[in-house]
This record gives sequence, C-alpha cells and structure tokens, in this order.
Amino acid sequence: MKSTIRDQGDVRIIALGGKITIGSGDVKIRELINEALDAGFTKILLHLGDVTAIDSSGVGEMVACYTSAKNRDAQLKLLNLSKKINDILQVTQLITVFDVFGDEAEAIEQPESFVKRMRGKVGGLARAQWERLRQEVSETKEVYGLLRARAKGEI
Repeated sequence: MKSTIRDQGDVRIIALGGKITIGSGDVKIRELINEALDAGFTKILLHLGDVTAIDSSGVGEMVACYTSAKNRDAQLKLLNLSKKINDILQVTQLITVFDVFGDEAEAIEQPESFVKRMRGKVGGLARAQWERLRQEVSETKEVYGLLRARAKGEI
C-alpha cells in the first residue's frame, strides 16, 4: 500500500493506494491515523480513490481508526470511495457509520455527511448494529493475534 500525506489548514489528508489487506495495509492505516492524531489533527480525511482491494482486516482497521479518532474528539472522514469499497461498506452497513464524501472541498467544509446525519434518525437499531460490529471486529483481531503468536512459536 502506498500513501501520500498533505495538510490543508487544520485538516490532514491521507491518500491511500493499492491493497489494504492483512499484514500489508491494515497496520499502515493505523500508523498514519495515529501519527495524525498525535500531531494534534482533529480532522482527518482518508482518500480511498486509488485503493484496489480491501479485506476484512482492512475494514476492521478502518473501524478501529474511526473509534480511536472519536475517542480523541477527532473526525475521520472517507473520501472518493472506489466502487469496490463502497459496495463493501454498503453490504456491512458501515456506510451509515462513516462520513463519506465524493468531493474534497465539501468534506473539509461539512461537519458530517448526509448519511451520518440521517443515521441519528434511525435510533437504537443503528447503534445496536454498530456495537455488534465493533464486537465482531474485536474478536477477529483477537483471533489474528493468536494466529500470529502461534505462527511465531510464542504459544
């Protein structure tokens, strides 16, 4: 996975390209987002237009980064989703969790996307789905950790 970072005022824009898969892009996303948060940015745009593939680990890491940003009173927005990523976020219903924009200027100006504003109207159902998904991601990461430790002979 390749990345390009640029700052526009108080917004950190991280453009990603290539594959976001286990062991290659998933860890890199976490590092890039944490670097932005540590640098004091509270508005982060993740430009995904050049991403060619993403697996469950990459999606899980995006959710974890979103949670980390929220816990630090920051916004993580997605920009220029490829059709493949858009389809994945639609199927998993994560499209209702993330702020998703097609235009960079709009993403910088708007506090949140239309989809996210509408999510509040859905109420408890969306929150229950979100909590269930967070639990599944957490369990998946735990299994990956155990598999890695086993492969390294640590267990």
